[in-house]
Amino acid sequence: MWLKLLGFLLLGYVCIGRSFAYLPSPALKLFVGDLTLGTFLLTHPRATMGRWFAALLKHNSLSGFAWMLLLFMQYGALELVRGLSLGYDPLTAAQNLVFNVYPLFFLIGAWMGARDPAFLPRFIRIQAWCSGLYGLAYIFVLNRLDTSIPGSNVPWFGQAGGAALALIGLMCFERSLARSWLLILMNAVVMLAVQVRAEWVSFLVALIIWAVLTGRTGRVLVSLQVIALILLAGYLADVRLPSPKTRGGEISTREIVGRAVAAFDPEWAGELARNSRFYAGTISFRVTWWKAIWELTHSDPATALLGQGYGYRLGDLVPYLRNETIRTPHSVFFYALGYTGWIGVVLFVLYLAAIVRLAWRVFVITGQPFGMAFCAMAITGALFGNLFETPFGAIPFYLLAGISAAPALRDASVPVDTLAVCLPSELRRHCQQH
Repeated sequence: MWLKLLGFLLLGYVCIGRSFAYLPSPALKLFVGDLTLGTFLLTHPRATMGRWFAALLKHNSLSGFAWMLLLFMQYGALELVRGLSLGYDPLTAAQNLVFNVYPLFFLIGAWMGARDPAFLPRFIRIQAWCSGLYGLAYIFVLNRLDTSIPGSNVPWFGQAGGAALALIGLMCFERSLARSWLLILMNAVVMLAVQVRAEWVSFLVALIIWAVLTGRTGRVLVSLQVIALILLAGYLADVRLPSPKTRGGEISTREIVGRAVAAFDPEWAGELARNSRFYAGTISFRVTWWKAIWELTHSDPATALLGQGYGYRLGDLVPYLRNETIRTPHSVFFYALGYTGWIGVVLFVLYLAAIVRLAWRVFVITGQPFGMAFCAMAITGALFGNLFETPFGAIPFYLLAGISAAPALRDASVPVDTLAVCLPSELRRHCQQH
């Protein structure tokens, strides 16, 4: 039952994103990811907390991750206490803390991968169908429906996602891409039409990592040719469709290329796309904010080391976000720097390095490059988006990273005698019975 529930949770986050994260009741501050995490930790303490504590007490393949997780969570608790002592809003400070709490989903993912070694390739194929079909429905119909989840301003049908994940996953797990041509085509169209530049860049980085690890440049060329043919067909047919409301502009080859070019050459983008100023403006919007965070953090040695603390309103640093509730500057680096300082940045980098190390070990053991490509894609996207600090980004990342790392963690099982040291008596008796 839990494997099916977690698979559904993962699918919802990947495909629907923010809208799925707000279920079941934003008005009551009850969210599906938090409820799932708490329930699983209570019902499977041996598979999660017991395994974590055992790796802290006795060295195994999980120990590096376990120690970095402990330090990362302790530092998050310190920043929470610091923010509360400075008089920041307790709710906002607690919401910032999820940055340090959601990594517990990695342990759940590792449990999933150990229980069902075939889960990941099966999930990728299902997810590719769902991302492709939902993505097309979102682009043409669902994004224009003015319906919101009760108690929030979040639409029922969130921005389509997961196309890049589907493409990378298919390349890693499918023996014959020719058999999956429809899935590749649908997800390539969705990835281009939704027009998230961070997703484009992260997909390209993952593609390069995959090619370097496997030496199979043929599939890389196939992927790039599919994207080029889609753009060429759209240009020759002069396809011009309304863009999703959340993205602005329109869907056409010239606009897609112009959006990409605007990131580094606004003048050239102006020659290609009618909405080039809007595309360039979304970049200056972030760069100005990032500059303000950098300057504030380094204005004092204490804040350079420790940041502003959880609960601080980073949006107030720029006039166009003043009094807004937005917490993330759409870059995990500036999120960590602004709230937790350079100590927090270093701890987060070391923590991610522990996950990447496990992904590398899986590649060495099995030859499967998905973990490495997926980590590269996620980390790249997080530098220009809100992945690790939001439930709809962090939860699927940690679940998938844990699932893919399972082959490297077979020596990290928890014997019952270890639980006698790790767990309170009530939890120990529950684990021994089950």
